[in-house]
Amino acid sequence: MAIIAEVNIVLDALTAHDVEQVRQWRNQTPEALRTPFRLTAEMQQEFYRDVVCNRAARHRYWAVVDPAREHIGVRPADRRAHQLVGMVGLTDWEPENSLAQISLVINPAYAGHGYGRAAVEAVLGEAFERMGLRTVYGECYHCNERGLAFWRRMALDYDAEATMLPRRKFWAGQLWPSFYFSFAAESFLARKKEAV
Repeated sequence: MAIIAEVNIVLDALTAHDVEQVRQWRNQTPEALRTPFRLTAEMQQEFYRDVVCNRAARHRYWAVVDPAREHIGVRPADRRAHQLVGMVGLTDWEPENSLAQISLVINPAYAGHGYGRAAVEAVLGEAFERMGLRTVYGECYHCNERGLAFWRRMALDYDAEATMLPRRKFWAGQLWPSFYFSFAAESFLARKKEAV
């Protein structure tokens, strides 16, 4: 089965304004967060300064931008905000073990339109083709129903190893399991080659 993104996106450098917008989107889905509290603007600016701008950090993040989004009625100064649809990252990067964890936040208004899939495909390309990683793993809590359905589809499409881990997040008065998955470079690159 060929994997073809529904939309065309580019991965771009994140700006301080981008991460603030992403914070607002993230706070709309607290069931997806590892932390039991919403992120503040100060926390997000600290994240931008200490993680995104720190080239020594073991984390890499990109803005997910749709350059084809219509600009009609959008002032040039607002164009970037209009084109930003999310943020994707490779966190806890371990060069010595050739692996990293995937992170994804998409504007909830664009969920289900292919932006998440395109962002994952782009960042897996970065990980496996340019950074030389062999494994990219991730986790999604079962209380995040939309995210869970998305990651299960991605894991199936890319032959990821997957398992359920019990009691991983306390949310809405109960402990929820998580869907844990691991993409391998060999499977991703073979699927990409089939699609050509």
